[in-house]
Amino acid sequence: MGKLLYSINIEDAMMTVDTLDGPKEVPYGMRQGLAGCLLHGELRLNGVQLFERYPLAQRIKSEESNTLLLDDEEYSWLRSAVESIHGFGEYDYQMLERIFNAVKVEVQEKEGGVDDTPLSLVPGESV
Repeated sequence: MGKLLYSINIEDAMMTVDTLDGPKEVPYGMRQGLAGCLLHGELRLNGVQLFERYPLAQRIKSEESNTLLLDDEEYSWLRSAVESIHGFGEYDYQMLERIFNAVKVEVQEKEGGVDDTPLSLVPGESV
């Protein structure tokens, strides 16, 4: 049996914004948004908390695939962050939806980390 991790799609989302020239499709930087939530000033992180979470924020921003895999602790940091921050707007909806609807997937462990190819979705394991 593999390891169970939360899976979040971090591909940029397209959103429509109103401009002086009319509606325009622009990308929502999913990686930057997730990393920003994790280290948001409103969380009032102490030094230890920032030190623990910073590597995850960097990993999110540099992830080359469009799938972010998180263990239980990492997911709880992200989930509790977005439950604590105030001031989200309609453009943040897709990011929040992806966090709240994250599913657990089974991945095969390999030397130096995990194989990020899911073996299977775990039935009934959505958040």
